[in-house]
Amino acid sequence: MLHRHHQWARATGKIVQSQIVPGPSLPNPTLLTVELHPEGSPPLQAEVHVVPGDRGYHDLSFPSVGLVTGFIFDPASGETRFDLTDPRNSLAAHQAASEAWESRLPGQPVRAGSGPPWLVPAQCPHCGKQVIQQMAAREDQPHCQHCTRPLPAYPYLAG
Repeated sequence: MLHRHHQWARATGKIVQSQIVPGPSLPNPTLLTVELHPEGSPPLQAEVHVVPGDRGYHDLSFPSVGLVTGFIFDPASGETRFDLTDPRNSLAAHQAASEAWESRLPGQPVRAGSGPPWLVPAQCPHCGKQVIQQMAAREDQPHCQHCTRPLPAYPYLAG
């Protein structure tokens, strides 16, 4: 039997669709359609299967449709996975950013270079409408594009 070795490449991707895949046991897996933008190559669409409880994704901060994050993919087979070295995909990194933000002294930055970009919610806590996260995350003072109220924002801490 011939075994093929994966040649993984990194790419930024946008989640364009999320679909629950009904199955015989719960929890049901999710099928994500992503638009990958590999450096030096044209964009391509790929699918990522996420099975709740999968040990490989124990730290995954499950992103919603519209979010841009890091992926790895095998150009030969098209197999695509979340890049678990990308802090945007890490539940622990999001929690650490939240804790650092909450424990800082008023007016003191969490660390040099913190925010923007910010981690902002997918839905406005004030009006309940969907937030255009890519836009809000880049603002100096993130706000809801619908009701214009300030959004809770945590510094995106890389590394």
